[in-house]
Amino acid sequence: MGEHEQHLRVVLQILREQKLYAMFSKCEFWLDSVVFLGHVVSGEGNKVDPKKIEAVQSWPHPTTTIEIKSFLGLSSYYRQFMEGFSFIAAPLTRFTQNGAPLRWSDGCEEGRVIAYALRQLKPQKKNYPVHDLELDAVVHELKIWMHYLYGGVL
Repeated sequence: MGEHEQHLRVVLQILREQKLYAMFSKCEFWLDSVVFLGHVVSGEGNKVDPKKIEAVQSWPHPTTTIEIKSFLGLSSYYRQFMEGFSFIAAPLTRFTQNGAPLRWSDGCEEGRVIAYALRQLKPQKKNYPVHDLELDAVVHELKIWMHYLYGGVL
């Protein structure tokens, strides 16, 4: 008897003992992957359901603040799968602020991330006040991207 079959027997036995019953017509066993809450769960890990990716990609251009909030709500559900999501979504998030005019342009669609920068916080800096940490991050980024700021002339 395989390990999966043993686990299945244990789960079904516990359900029976607790007087809980599964509707077998709605059950599927020995699947390689399962689509659950917009995710594809398999032995390889969790991935976004391709249908949801298609929904985000084919979303019509927003014309109101409410439409932008709806799009950000759907796409932010999958933020764990997108590196730098907050930076990518920042231009759209600005449109949701009170009084911000909604002027959709080609530039809104052509904006691309150039590069990422990341570093871990050192243990001695974990007790720094937030404003010191933010200033430290700005200085760090300026050092990394200095050649862009000076136009490649150093």
